[in-house]
Amino acid sequence: MADEETISINGVKVVKLRGSSNYHLWLASLQRALEVPDPKLWRLMTGQDPMPGDDPAFLPLTTKDFSRHFVAKKLGIDLEAVTEQYLSDCAADLKLVRDTIISFDYEACDKWVERDIPARALLRSTTSDYLEYDLDPDEDFDCDQCAGYFRHLQARYGPTGYLTIHGRWKIWTSLRYTGANYEQRKKFVSRFKAAKVRVEQALVTSIDSRLDFSQFLSAISGREECESLLTPPLGPPSGFHKEKDIKAMEDVYKKFIGRAAESR
Repeated sequence: MADEETISINGVKVVKLRGSSNYHLWLASLQRALEVPDPKLWRLMTGQDPMPGDDPAFLPLTTKDFSRHFVAKKLGIDLEAVTEQYLSDCAADLKLVRDTIISFDYEACDKWVERDIPARALLRSTTSDYLEYDLDPDEDFDCDQCAGYFRHLQARYGPTGYLTIHGRWKIWTSLRYTGANYEQRKKFVSRFKAAKVRVEQALVTSIDSRLDFSQFLSAISGREECESLLTPPLGPPSGFHKEKDIKAMEDVYKKFIGRAAESR
């Protein structure tokens, strides 16, 4: 644990999450920091204290209009096809929905959100910057609630995570470079390498560098500005023998990034 990156919460050193390899350390230290010192925050973060209710849909101007729209959507029919009999058949459901809207506690919801926003920021601060390249910023970082983000981390890095060998392999092999400048290429290399490490963790073995090289070329091909990077100067260094595997691929990455720098 001495080599682990940590953050202090309530006087407890919380190990920053780097992935599946230190998931248990992260969870245990986070629980020690919050469950007893701040049980309300721990319950909020782990989904035991959900939002008081969902914001109800827009209520039309008249009860009659609302009823007709509700029944049409519920039965999957056109608004004009809603009859008095349909309204009568759905009376119980309509009453339940109207009662929910009338009783919705907006003030309690607002107070809950005021607690959830800093909780979500705190949770994200316990994840390593390394995960910036392992998680999709458009999807993985778009959890509306703290508990949703917590569940996502559990699902992705926990012992029963959904990313099986096949899933991790699919993520790695589906990566494609779509950038247009040096910084974007540099970030893409970092993300490509991180995805490969995830596959190796699942396989409990290293990926052959010849396969690594082939996949990297597939990832950067298909764009006009990358075609020149697929010529022999970027080709694999001689050998790809076991003792040269890591250095060989690092040279390939550096040539890709370096030549991108020349074109800035």
